Amino acid sequence: MKRLKLEIKDLARKLDIVSRDLVTSGLVGGYRSVFTGRGLEFDKYREYTSSDDSRMIDWKASKRANKVLIKQFNEERSMNVLFLFDVNDSMIFGSTKKLKNVYAAEFVASLAYAMIQSDDSVGIATFNKDIVRFSLPLGGLKQYYNVLNIITDLDLYGGEYNLTKALEFAMRSLSDGAVLVLVSDFIGVRDDKWSELLKICGEKFQLIGVMIRDPLDRTLPDDVGQVFVSSPTGHKKIVIEPRKLRELYEVYARQQEKDIKTIFKEAKGDFIELATDKPFVEAIIGFFKRRLGK
Repeated sequence: MKRLKLEIKDLARKLDIVSRDLVTSGLVGGYRSVFTGRGLEFDKYREYTSSDDSRMIDWKASKRANKVLIKQFNEERSMNVLFLFDVNDSMIFGSTKKLKNVYAAEFVASLAYAMIQSDDSVGIATFNKDIVRFSLPLGGLKQYYNVLNIITDLDLYGGEYNLTKALEFAMRSLSDGAVLVLVSDFIGVRDDKWSELLKICGEKFQLIGVMIRDPLDRTLPDDVGQVFVSSPTGHKKIVIEPRKLRELYEVYARQQEKDIKTIFKEAKGDFIELATDKPFVEAIIGFFKRRLGK
């Protein structure tokens, strides 16, 4: 069986190091503060003391009460996280060192490692026009290696695209309050039903959209002549002159990305934009810091 070659160890180490200043223990546990207050259930506000972590201060509540308040939580509980991972044809593309599917797999593997280290349960569903592989959220390093085994299986990649069916599957498979991380390039979305389903997911789950784009998804080269291109499914083939289409292509790409972002905002979800020519570690840490209001 052929495997996707991923640079996992270095990325997991970088996530651990770069994120240590986010919440004392680093990303491990830090992402919990973003969603459920370190994985704890909110109980009440109480006045801040010098022994408390200043990062837990709720500045809005403090302003209203005219004193410094922090959130108090009940005992810790594990979270369920599902990565809904797009493996369709358009993800097997790249003009940089990494194809989009390789970049996306490294992102999933690194974040899954941090979450499992935080004693949470992680699952994965890979999809194209159907659900290709599925593993229910579970905890422990055995599950991490199971996720790794799934996303590195080259036989799982390819095929057409059906985001609607993937979202319907997530809604059936996850309990309310879980974290749903949708990883895709969002190229090939054809119907409006998925945006309505996403709104339902936004009500049921803690939703994050992660859009992964290659530079050529956003602009065409202007230093080449005619080129031969085909659709991701290979059904249509044409000759184009990139220089003449570049401006129109860029306008379309920007609008499409803007539309996707708007749909996630309307679904009360968060959205992370990643590009394969830039490391994702800093983008993840920046996202968590923004969510924490830093």
